[in-house]
Amino acid sequence: MMPPRTARTTAEIPVSLAELRQLQEGLRGRISVDEPMSRHTTFRVGGNADLFLHASHIDDVRLALFWSK
Repeated sequence: MMPPRTARTTAEIPVSLAELRQLQEGLRGRISVDEPMSRHTTFRVGGNADLFLHASHIDDVRLALFWSK
């Protein structure tokens, strides 16, 4: 069994704040840092996602996929 993950600070996420701001400018939705996945699962389980996209349009998903490569 793996030990529980500790919360990471923004400085530990492998993307710069400038890159996040640039990505956010092109989105209709929003990006959350260190988002608890328990808010998005039926059984309220899961650790925190480093970055979580709250997409409000299919173009948000396309941009995030392009940006992630």
